[in-house]
Amino acid sequence: MSRFLIIILLIFNFEIAFSQDTSEIEKLRKTNPQAAVDLAEPLWIKAPKPKPLKLGFALVSSYSDNKQYKKAIDLSNQLLSFDNIPKELHAKILLNLIEASQLSKQWDKTQELSLELEKIYPSISNNTLRSKLHKAMGLFYYRQFNLTKAEEHYIQAAEEVKEEKTDRLAGIYRNIGVTQAQQGKLSEATQSMLLAVKMHNDVNSSVPAALYSNLAGLSMYLKDWDKSIEYSNLAVAVSKPNTLSISTTYMNLGTAYVEKGDYENASLYLKKSIEISNAHGKDNPSALNNLGFLEKKMGQIETALKTFLLVEKQYNSQGKVEHAAVAKKNIGESYVALGQREQAVPYFEQAYKIYIENSFRPKLIELYEPMIENLEVLGKYQQALELMREYKQFNDEMVNIESNKSIAEIQSAFDLEKKQKELFESEKQLAELEHKKILKDKAFIELQLAQEELKTIRFGLIFVVVALFIIGVILFRANRFKSKSYQVLSEKNIEIESQHKQLGSLNQRLKQQSLEDPLTGLNNRRYLNQFLDKNIARLERDIKNNKNASQLIILIDLDNFKQINDQYGHSAGDQVLRVFAETIRLVGRESDVLVRWGGEEFLWLCVDTNFLEGIQLCERVRKKFAETSIEYNGQQIKPTCSLGFAPFPIWGEPKNDWEDSLKIADTALYHAKYSGRNRTEGYVASENITARPSGDLDVEALIKNNSLIKAN
Repeated sequence: MSRFLIIILLIFNFEIAFSQDTSEIEKLRKTNPQAAVDLAEPLWIKAPKPKPLKLGFALVSSYSDNKQYKKAIDLSNQLLSFDNIPKELHAKILLNLIEASQLSKQWDKTQELSLELEKIYPSISNNTLRSKLHKAMGLFYYRQFNLTKAEEHYIQAAEEVKEEKTDRLAGIYRNIGVTQAQQGKLSEATQSMLLAVKMHNDVNSSVPAALYSNLAGLSMYLKDWDKSIEYSNLAVAVSKPNTLSISTTYMNLGTAYVEKGDYENASLYLKKSIEISNAHGKDNPSALNNLGFLEKKMGQIETALKTFLLVEKQYNSQGKVEHAAVAKKNIGESYVALGQREQAVPYFEQAYKIYIENSFRPKLIELYEPMIENLEVLGKYQQALELMREYKQFNDEMVNIESNKSIAEIQSAFDLEKKQKELFESEKQLAELEHKKILKDKAFIELQLAQEELKTIRFGLIFVVVALFIIGVILFRANRFKSKSYQVLSEKNIEIESQHKQLGSLNQRLKQQSLEDPLTGLNNRRYLNQFLDKNIARLERDIKNNKNASQLIILIDLDNFKQINDQYGHSAGDQVLRVFAETIRLVGRESDVLVRWGGEEFLWLCVDTNFLEGIQLCERVRKKFAETSIEYNGQQIKPTCSLGFAPFPIWGEPKNDWEDSLKIADTALYHAKYSGRNRTEGYVASENITARPSGDLDVEALIKNNSLIKAN
């Protein structure tokens, strides 16, 4: 045998051996990373040249699993210097090197590698690997705070493996939701995160605490404090105690309790969050910032100012400029509260600049109100007016009618799915009860047959004197047994019937809950959507038959509701919402549809009502509510509301007019609020307008050219 052939055979045998060893290393990585390193390292050292790439990659992965990032980076660089590396293995090595660089905080190296990874992406055909590449790029752009690019890569990562339905795919949707939330795409973020929850549930795996925490944070953006607390508690339930991740969850809980006015729980959870972080040797400026906010709400302004200044310092030391902007806003508000308004101006301006540069809209929306109010008090009216116009534009884009509707529908659909599961279980119990009843009836028939047999025995033995006595005894016992059987059967039937009624009642309540707002008892958006299908069909019939088809959409917003929550607490705010709901019930007619539209906003659909009647109804509600005084903890709250309305259908086409009428009513409401609040505004189409204007509906332009005219 030639020497060359012997070398070839030796290499071939080495490849087989290393292939088997590589499989063993991969198994160990999942359970014991150190053991995987101990097995792979000597094999790699002893391996002849050219070194087997698969073994090298297995060792790199084992180093990363064991948090030996320097060794992982060094070996990855060595592997990348090899000639003729297969493209897919090249990509895998780069991915591992990027992860190790990120975890060891070598950000410049991460950037260089990520750009190299982006170049080789088109040559990869494996969908799972392509997904991982996109996910790595998404994380790279996310850390660069390029949220648009990050979202694009995460969406593509999900698209590559959309058929998988795995925890990994759920994790990608969670990342999509996070980037969308930070861009102010709240309805999309809600949908992505709830889809991630559903995916975990579909594969029967536990939902990660981080995902529940993200949903809690998103609920805060939406000012749904109860939902935020619910998700935070779910995160706590699946978290390991005293970890940095649970510290973040406690911070979210504390923040939600601050907004609800429960300062005792707020202080407890915020301090717990800071305590856990400090035990890990870490600053926790986010929890500290929220603690400062709590101190400010409790009237400890100077203490709060010192806390916020420390928060700003901690964020700056961490290089988190966008987070430092939150502290700057709070420092500005603290100076305002101390009457030092000029000192507040530079802090507001610095925060504003950071939010604008980074397109961080949710926080920018929060900044506008105190910043504008401060400028007005200082007499800087031109600057205040320019910011007011900006605020209106951004707010309309981010929290518009469609966005609110979409968020409510997504959350409602998710909640409804849970209700439907409860209904399924309930109906299953009903079926089981019916089955039991059938079995009882069968047992009763069998009892009757047995009694007939007893009768046969009685007549068969009647001629035997001794047997008469025995039969008498048998009959006596049979009668007793029959009587007792009847009694037991009757009791069981009564019990089954009672359970049947209870379950039927429960089913009805569950169905009702899915269509009802739990706080106010008014209808929710899901009910309205179901109602609209029938209502629009009815309106179209009426128009076709030349009948009256006049309805009115009224949007109502409680004035200065945030101030009520800030001053008295969210329990007081809930009480105000309940009182308003009762007020509108008293004024509304039986045929009207009353809906809690979201937060402190309500929709009132007046059926068979023209705009003149609508003005009267609006004014009755407005005046009645303005005359209301709500006592809360010994203090009197005097709330008011603003109303905006528009006819429906506005152009005479019910199927197409709903969104237009809604948009016009929303603009009317905006005008009512910014014309002094506690007033009613409404718009109707001019008599000269016979059809809907083409293109996107610009309500302000239609008002200016008198295509829409004031109804009051």
